[in-house]
Amino acid sequence: MKKIYQIETGDFKKEVVASCFEEAIISAFAIEPPKNPGSLVRMRLKNPIKGNKEHQELHKWHYQDIKSALK
Repeated sequence: MKKIYQIETGDFKKEVVASCFEEAIISAFAIEPPKNPGSLVRMRLKNPIKGNKEHQELHKWHYQDIKSALK
């Protein structure tokens, strides 16, 4: 199931449709690579379904090392 994710690092901010965080990062960086990446990439689900615990957990910001995200 595809969902809308927010991906941010440094001054880079994108919203992409993907099925998981990894796919969202790849999609966001493929559209436009970050010019000033920060040390971390933060990501979250944009519009969680109310009452769905999995979606509520994905709505919190998740952080990943930029080098791992770019591999």
